[in-house]
Amino acid sequence: MNHAYVEEDDGGYWVQDTRVSLDKECENRSFESVWYPEHTHIPASRRSPWPGGEEFPKDYWHTYDLFASLMAAAAATQTIKVGSGICLVQEHDPIKLGKGVATVDQLSNGRLLLGIGGGWNAEEMENHGTPFDRRWKILRGKIEAKKAIWTDSHLRLGEQHAGDHFIRLVIGHAHDHPRPCIAEVALKW
Repeated sequence: MNHAYVEEDDGGYWVQDTRVSLDKECENRSFESVWYPEHTHIPASRRSPWPGGEEFPKDYWHTYDLFASLMAAAAATQTIKVGSGICLVQEHDPIKLGKGVATVDQLSNGRLLLGIGGGWNAEEMENHGTPFDRRWKILRGKIEAKKAIWTDSHLRLGEQHAGDHFIRLVIGHAHDHPRPCIAEVALKW
């Protein structure tokens, strides 16, 4: 059985030494992985109900950057896998997201576990230009675009349609490196 540590929200209370110590301790205790969340921000509007119950935890207001957290965990450890729980793909430019994913995967020697999802906070997504009811189509479009760029360096992409929303992508031929350590990362997104 594999054990993992899942940080639901770090609350901004973690200082570097504490967080690094936690990652190292999880590795010393033979945990398989550590997982960190993603919220770029929490809008003040509370239209979207929090899935965990009535009271929305203020800790969510202080979530660290996902890829910086993953890289810090990877740099502090040798063998434990580092995971995103979850990456909100639709809130990212697909080219820049792919660069972050591949960089963490390469610099951690292939220890990245990329968890993705559609999210629950409509206001947060709308602040990124993603209509909540289109989030799954947009997420899929961005994933497909990134997979295509990672697997075909001579690909020519233009705008991609996702419902009523356009995703602006690479115009012209693209060379995108680094790529993930394991080819399946690009193929199983």
